[in-house]
Amino acid sequence: MKYKLKNVYGDPSADGHGKSETINYNCNFSRQKINEIWEKAQIKFGISFDDGYRINFTEEKPLIAVCSDYEDSKLSYEAYKRLFDEGVDFFQGQEHLNVTEEEYENMESYLDSYGIFELQMQMIKVLEPSLKCEIVDSEYMTTALDGGYGCFIN
Repeated sequence: MKYKLKNVYGDPSADGHGKSETINYNCNFSRQKINEIWEKAQIKFGISFDDGYRINFTEEKPLIAVCSDYEDSKLSYEAYKRLFDEGVDFFQGQEHLNVTEEEYENMESYLDSYGIFELQMQMIKVLEPSLKCEIVDSEYMTTALDGGYGCFIN
């Protein structure tokens, strides 16, 4: 894959809780294209991994912020249902997809940095099915996405 990118999750500026994690990956899309599609995906799904300050959300799909506050690492049922209804395969083919709110509350639905990465990529894939990404151990310099301030729990 042509592009070597990284996504930074948590608080990389260390002006809050100071915890962050970087995920390096190879991708067939450029940083610019990933960012453009991600902005469209956030609007389409009404989901953001920060407070959504960069996006103009619609009344039909108001913002659901995921992992945007410290220790806020659970994907809400409302966010899960919205993503499921829109065709996001964030369980990647597993069979416990269309569950009730009660069933969902008993599931492990907490997101760490890797969970956010996978969910972001699945959201982007709904808009651009040709997306291909592979997590690698190398260090890369070009940051594509960030967010997920709340995915760190003490």
